[in-house]
Amino acid sequence: MIYRFIHGDIILRIIVDEDKCTACGNCKEICP
Repeated sequence: MIYRFIHGDIILRIIVDEDKCTACGNCKEICP
């Protein structure tokens, strides 16, 4: 799945495992 991460002022769109996204706590939303 593709998630949008906020890194400083940069929005990073990366493909990650859903569990990892949940664990990191930095996932803002799932990108369409």
